Amino acid sequence: MEELCGWVGEILRVDLTSGQIGEEETAPYTRFVGGCGLGLKVIWDEAPQARAFDEQNRLVLATGPLTGTPTPGGGRCAVIAVSPQT
Repeated sequence: MEELCGWVGEILRVDLTSGQIGEEETAPYTRFVGGCGLGLKVIWDEAPQARAFDEQNRLVLATGPLTGTPTPGGGRCAVIAVSPQT
């Protein structure tokens, strides 16, 4: 069995403009730690020049690899996007 390092193995993609929903593997993102690392990698790869209110900006909702375990703080959810403050 493949080692997933805490990840379930799937990412759900939702395109709010077209209404399309799809799944993809987490394999390209397993090097990045937690939901914040995964979200920042998605933004870096797909919208590196996006500004806060651009159409190509991404909104990533990501849980960490400890979600669903009895670890304290393991159920956190990270919301990652390009902010108007940065």
